Amino acid sequence: LYQRYRPWVSTWNFDPKDAFQSNNHSLGYDRFQVLNPSGSVFNLDKVGSKYWGKFRSGKYPYLTWEPADQVKIEAYSDVYLKWSEHFQHYHQPGFKFAINIDPIQFDLYSSNKTSRGWHKLLSPIAGSPYMFIINPNENAQNMLAIIRIGEKYHYLWTKFKSLNEDTITYPPKVLDIDHRQSIGGVSYFYQDGNYVLISVGNATIVYQLHEMDMTITKVTELEVQSSIDYTVSLFMVNNNRMFYQIYKTRECAVNVMLYILAKESHWNTTGKVIPFSSPYCLLKDNIETKNLSVVLETYEEHSSRYCNPQGIMTYSQSNKIMSSFVCMTKDGFTVTNWTQIGVGTDSTLSGISINNNTYIMETHGNGYCYNNEYRNKRPFPRVCESEPVSTANNLNYNIGKLDDWVDHVKNDRSLISSCNSKLLHGMYDQGNYPRTALFNTHDKIGIIELHEGYKSTYTDTANCGSPISYVENGGIMLDAWSFNAF
Repeated sequence: LYQRYRPWVSTWNFDPKDAFQSNNHSLGYDRFQVLNPSGSVFNLDKVGSKYWGKFRSGKYPYLTWEPADQVKIEAYSDVYLKWSEHFQHYHQPGFKFAINIDPIQFDLYSSNKTSRGWHKLLSPIAGSPYMFIINPNENAQNMLAIIRIGEKYHYLWTKFKSLNEDTITYPPKVLDIDHRQSIGGVSYFYQDGNYVLISVGNATIVYQLHEMDMTITKVTELEVQSSIDYTVSLFMVNNNRMFYQIYKTRECAVNVMLYILAKESHWNTTGKVIPFSSPYCLLKDNIETKNLSVVLETYEEHSSRYCNPQGIMTYSQSNKIMSSFVCMTKDGFTVTNWTQIGVGTDSTLSGISINNNTYIMETHGNGYCYNNEYRNKRPFPRVCESEPVSTANNLNYNIGKLDDWVDHVKNDRSLISSCNSKLLHGMYDQGNYPRTALFNTHDKIGIIELHEGYKSTYTDTANCGSPISYVENGGIMLDAWSFNAF
């Protein structure tokens, strides 16, 4: 067989032994042109120590087999970098991995060696994080995280230049807030300055952000509907800055109330907010509002669209991720087409408008990995015919255009899997309580994400690829990667 099917080449995995150095044509050794030692760090180190044999001058990249855990991915990378530096020779075609995990997960797990994104410990203290990006639509260079450290909420200011460069995170500072209450929502906005709206307990508070000294100061408290528990988020309608308040009452699990936020000059008067709608009951089912998230997109005042704004809403309950289409007309709010899109908990949405397209990203914890070695290789069921089961610590993402989200929720109504043709789905990391923000990198969509990290006591029972536990309790992890707008 060794002379058949020329000019096709073959991988080399220690056999025949002499083909490591020789290209003897009569023996067929010239067929072995791709270095692919069997999957162990020891074997890769062995061939690296011998200056990679004949393959160092070849036109094919070095290959390695199917690691899934971050510790192994980094170990293989270290071997390649060690011997390349030792011999002062970096293989021009590169060093590539055959993987069974999601490509984004691989990029994050290898980012400490490649600088393609971030996967790093933000804080050694664990706690459900909130975060936002200042100026996400242009020249974004500042990210703020709000986490509970001990009995108090703190904010951490992180500066960055690009996703290919390291970050600088400054020491945490105590946030001026009622620390006895739980934060329900955090929403950044610009109005002749940088501000953030935070809901805590029954209060909605405006804070100003000061980039020079990296501080946050309390400006005013808004007068909104009294409720049991709620969250807030901002959006624009016809040049009015509006925010919706999602809250719980004894009669209705999820209500929505719309307000117009007054100009800054009126914040110290009684006209801070103007009610724009009557309360509307979105969902009577008894769910936790902290697990409910909404992204709305608005259009020009004279747009022909019937729904303005329109958007997507998600919530998680009983290990199901539910999503619906949200429409606002002159007659009020409507929420239709509730459908299950995945399995898991703690669903959250983020969005950004770029080049006349709105992109929405949904993340959730305790999801499902469609792609691992066993599920990719088994004869049946096929990968995307798998019956997903909520799996501890699996962090999932779904991202796509708003119009494609709307079409999926209204018409497709299926679980979103790795085989979806319009919405990109996958598993990117392991941990809990994800929070995500999108920003414009001019040529791509930047994605920054925080979550409670993977604890050292956890076990990757589904073999989906485990990250490194940098501290015993997992801490707060910072992930970042980019996404090609399509």
